[in-house]
Amino acid sequence: MSGRITSLDYRPGKLWPVFAAATRKVGELFGRNERLVFHMETDAGRMAYVMVGAFGVGRIGNVFDDQITNAGRRLDGKVFDPAPTVERGGEMGRFELGSTVILLTEPGRVSWTMEPGEVLRMGRPIATVQPVQ
Repeated sequence: MSGRITSLDYRPGKLWPVFAAATRKVGELFGRNERLVFHMETDAGRMAYVMVGAFGVGRIGNVFDDQITNAGRRLDGKVFDPAPTVERGGEMGRFELGSTVILLTEPGRVSWTMEPGEVLRMGRPIATVQPVQ
């Protein structure tokens, strides 16, 4: 979905594996693993796009500045002014191997069209959006 990225936060943490068996055994795994959080303004309101690091995926980068996680230095949160825009399907960040993305949206703005465990492929719709009036 298109939107403006208003800020970026880095949350250092562990690099637990994120496959299904690990998520059942490690409490609050997604909140404990390393994360790069994009705060956005979209047609559906505010959204957080959370890239979660994992075992073998210790580096997460983004296309808006030179911050990259797990590089041996502290990363500070950033507020973007002007806020960069990203088009639907456009690149925001990258995992150096692959991992998990968590999307947090305002209540009632998104209807999910996928079920847990379904395979996601590039270009497949995952939700419908109720635009902000």
